[in-house]
Amino acid sequence: MRMIDLINENTDELLQNYSNILELIPNKKNHSNLAIIFDNGIKYIKKHYGDLDIDWKTWSLLYLKYKYFNNEIKKESDIYKLINDFINYYKENYNNYINDIVVFSDDFDKNLEFLYKYMRK
Repeated sequence: MRMIDLINENTDELLQNYSNILELIPNKKNHSNLAIIFDNGIKYIKKHYGDLDIDWKTWSLLYLKYKYFNNEIKKESDIYKLINDFINYYKENYNNYINDIVVFSDDFDKNLEFLYKYMRK
């Protein structure tokens, strides 16, 4: 990953701040980059989407993790574009998605399937 504009971050502090999340990701060599991505993503979401439900803020971060492992985050602006695209898609399509599904499931399963559907589009 070539995130030259982000390398000056204090990764030791970020690794400590996001240790609860990062411990779920087995390959530790990715932890520094993911800590930077999560930190920038969280700050951006708080600033621009503060009224968004906490679950969708979390789904946005999961989406960033997915995009990182698909080598689609090269610079800081990619983080913001991905968040904007995903949240706009959520706002424009989630109600129709809920109305179209026939299967009754809990919110977690419905939301996870919505995220997967978006990632496959």
